[in-house]
Amino acid sequence: MGVLGLKRTVVNDPGFTPAAPYRLEDNNYSVLDVADLVMIDPVGTGMSRPIGKAKGKDFWGVDQDMRTVSLFIKQFITENKRWNSPKYLLGESYGTMRSAAVANYLEGRLGMALNGVIMVSAVFDIRTLNFAQGDDISYPLNLPTYAATAWYHNKVPNKPASLEKFIQESREFAENEYASALMKGDRLSDAEREKIVERLAYFTGLSKDYIRAADIRIQANEFGQELLRDEGLTVGRLDSRFKGINQEPLSQGWQYDPQSSAISPAYKATFMDYYYNQLKVNPELTYNFSARDGFSDFNWDWSHSANGRGGFLVPPTLAWIWQKL
Repeated sequence: MGVLGLKRTVVNDPGFTPAAPYRLEDNNYSVLDVADLVMIDPVGTGMSRPIGKAKGKDFWGVDQDMRTVSLFIKQFITENKRWNSPKYLLGESYGTMRSAAVANYLEGRLGMALNGVIMVSAVFDIRTLNFAQGDDISYPLNLPTYAATAWYHNKVPNKPASLEKFIQESREFAENEYASALMKGDRLSDAEREKIVERLAYFTGLSKDYIRAADIRIQANEFGQELLRDEGLTVGRLDSRFKGINQEPLSQGWQYDPQSSAISPAYKATFMDYYYNQLKVNPELTYNFSARDGFSDFNWDWSHSANGRGGFLVPPTLAWIWQKL
């Protein structure tokens, strides 16, 4: 309803979209003139449900999901005689991790090579979102996003004219001086630390006192809550151009995503209206936007067999973060 389909929902991007009635219009940028689109609702989402003796736990997990989505693709390709057609896979957020796993499974297990993979809001290493204690990898990797956000909201001191050059400058700082300073830990001298504080204040728009208090390590939720705190606002988590009321002015991190509140109701309402009233889907059938919506026993299994070489288990706190996504 935003990019690929025949119709697109009109929203006040990046502002707040008022309540219904919403506007749906033809999408002149759909790729349907050059490609068939197959939207997959994994079991528990949409109208996909476990049947027979199957249970939700048979599908809700890293390896379970990878296998069942891959087998669905194979079945669809076979039934529609499309083995020799070009095939592309698109995933968003967790779907980018799924795409990597499915692409490997399709070729390695089922003999199907993809022509390409399209990643939207890509995350391949969950550590980059975790900001785990003792693991500093998240901080330099997130800094360019902080810089772009601060630039957009006019919080950068002596704001440069070019966003592109500013972001590139932040990347170079993150990869070199900042990463090196984090690795030094308590071996970082006071003079070196103060230089890092000054540069972080420049790129993030946050005060030097705040950065010092954070020990030059600012988590994403802390940055989003602090950047516009003096205005009583917080920025969007999935799209930081959005801003909304800071519901907890004294909190360390955000509990509310103004981006989601600003546009999600419009997308959901127009989709449901199109689905039931224009496409005439049986209204007695319930469409789940998330498996959590319709299944009280939903619990994602984060264990994974890493290409036959052992595996990993995501810590429960991190599993909660990803289930929120």
